[in-house]
Amino acid sequence: MRAIGVLGLLLGISLGCAGLMGYGTEMAKAPILSGQPFSLSWTTASPDPHQIWFDIDLNANTSSYGVQGTMATASSSWVVDLDNQGAPVVGGSGRMTMNWVEKNFGNISSARGTIYAVEIPAVPVGTAMTLSGTLTLAPGTTGRVEVIVTD
Repeated sequence: MRAIGVLGLLLGISLGCAGLMGYGTEMAKAPILSGQPFSLSWTTASPDPHQIWFDIDLNANTSSYGVQGTMATASSSWVVDLDNQGAPVVGGSGRMTMNWVEKNFGNISSARGTIYAVEIPAVPVGTAMTLSGTLTLAPGTTGRVEVIVTD
């Protein structure tokens, strides 16, 4: 009986931390077509900063997959340089990933999962927001990229 109680407590702590460590509630999501402009819109539901994430499933016939481009809101802009090293946004602070699988075998590389890109500065609740930009897969890279905004 005591083991079940401890297991329940650990499960509760784990689920609680997942909410703190997870990527939040999806506010907007858009699939990216390489080299084509994208735009996604949402209305803020929280006074806190929002986050931009990339959900990817990429393969490359080179030693590194790659996605480059730019994206912007009305008040901020970013240069994207997502590959198998460093932060996915130029000047970004790190490489936080979820459900991440990455493989590199000589001249073949791949990555699948969700990677944190950057924080959007806080604006008042109810503000209409738009994120737009253009992202391009590097030569030799194929696959899927989605941009996700969370609160």
